[in-house]
Amino acid sequence: MTWKPFFRPSKFTPLFLAAALFLVGGLAAAGYVGQYGAELCERDRAFRCVVVRTTTITSEIETKSGTRQIKSFGPPTWESLFPEERERETIKKINRMNVRLQSGYRVAVPVEMKGKDLMDFSPFPDRVKPFWEKVVIFDPRLYAFAAYDEQGRLVKWGPAVGGRPGLETPAGEYRIVGKRGAGCRSRKYPAGCTGSGCSPMPYCMYFGDGFAFHGGPLPGRHASHGCVRLFKDDAMWLNLEFVEEGTRVIIRPY
Repeated sequence: MTWKPFFRPSKFTPLFLAAALFLVGGLAAAGYVGQYGAELCERDRAFRCVVVRTTTITSEIETKSGTRQIKSFGPPTWESLFPEERERETIKKINRMNVRLQSGYRVAVPVEMKGKDLMDFSPFPDRVKPFWEKVVIFDPRLYAFAAYDEQGRLVKWGPAVGGRPGLETPAGEYRIVGKRGAGCRSRKYPAGCTGSGCSPMPYCMYFGDGFAFHGGPLPGRHASHGCVRLFKDDAMWLNLEFVEEGTRVIIRPY
């Protein structure tokens, strides 16, 4: 696909234009340090960086006095940058990110995507020494999970983020002790919550002392209170098609 500039100057005032460019330039220079995708496109030549820039969106509305144009300013969306759904979802998972884009974000895009799918970008080996049971591995250094079958074959992998600094998901070996469906909610957060006031944890799968795999927002860095967040579709797959009570869980160290 052909990449086009995401920032197209229009009829801004010079002062506003200068301020906008200063803001976006500062964010881009900062590079959102800590974002997996930003680091990936810096260190791996198989990827290149696409820097999200502020864009101008013009729309027309009908008023009593006639038609007038309204301009709004903001970054492009995942859908506008990557219109093809399969490609878009692959790029989001490569970047370990499913949150709304912001100006200054740096997105890692594979130099070559033709004929490839998500499994081609797996950070895990296709085969490992058999565990003789199903196992789910979370590796916080890869920002990813892997599901291996009894023969040690990689069945699925996907993005995952764990506890943020100071609240790291504890390394060790565990077993799944329970799971719930799409309506699962936190038992602890926010503090003092009850019922629908508690944070959503769709397709939660509990292990250890109150930790869980579950669907949620992934910002490309570790951001939870200790749980392991997954893309919702991956959490649903793990919950409904792979994990059972007693399934082995391995949490690798940070």
